[in-house]
This record gives sequence, structure tokens and C-alpha cells, in this order.
Amino acid sequence: MRCIARHRNVIPRQHTERITDDDQDHDVRLGVWVANRKSRHDTLNEQRLAQLAALGIDWTVAAAVVAGR
Repeated sequence: MRCIARHRNVIPRQHTERITDDDQDHDVRLGVWVANRKSRHDTLNEQRLAQLAALGIDWTVAAAVVAGR
């Protein structure tokens, strides 16, 4: 993920990424998605946690850190 290289392990909640799908640009609220995943990490099974960890982010970090609190 490009944003990990820029933000390391803490992606700001307001962060967006522009993606292109079928020649159309879309802004994805990636920071909100990451914050939601981190705040709900205890509801994810081990397989899902492993898949998310493979993306290079510690998904067990408290959501407060992501939100900048």
C-alpha cells in the first residue's frame, strides 16, 4: 500500500486514496476504513487478521492512535 510508505503504521482518519477503476477515478476514504477495522479487530477471525497483517499494518493498534488522540 502506497499510504503505508508515507504514513508508516498510523494512517490518519481523514486520509483518502485516489484509485482508478474502469478508467474512472474514485476517492476512497482509506483512513476511515482502517480506523473502523482497527476499532473492530476483536470481531475478526484469525484468518482475516492474518490477511490484514499481510498488508503491513498492525491491526491491533488502538483506534485512538489512528484518530490522532
